[in-house]
Amino acid sequence: LAMFLAETVLIGIVGGLIGIFTGYGLSYTLAYTLSGFMQPQQQETVFHTPETQRMTINPIFSPEWAIIAFIFAIIVCIIFGLYPARKAAKLNPVEALRYE
Repeated sequence: LAMFLAETVLIGIVGGLIGIFTGYGLSYTLAYTLSGFMQPQQQETVFHTPETQRMTINPIFSPEWAIIAFIFAIIVCIIFGLYPARKAAKLNPVEALRYE
């Protein structure tokens, strides 16, 4: 049972790290892309030039939320790995390999 749960925790750690880095990269890519599309109408005024009217999107990341997401990924993997781990731990190895 411990071997299956260790594998589940490892999958949770790898998945959590991939998810955090992918989310970080995609959010900055999406913010950069959408900032180019969200331009207000270009109107020259006395105080505002078109450059100062440009809208930008800045993603905000906090380490607390990254840690919470990482822990959540591990917990979800453990919860959904318990049933198969218990089922596999109850099997006789010879019987389990017979049908392979």
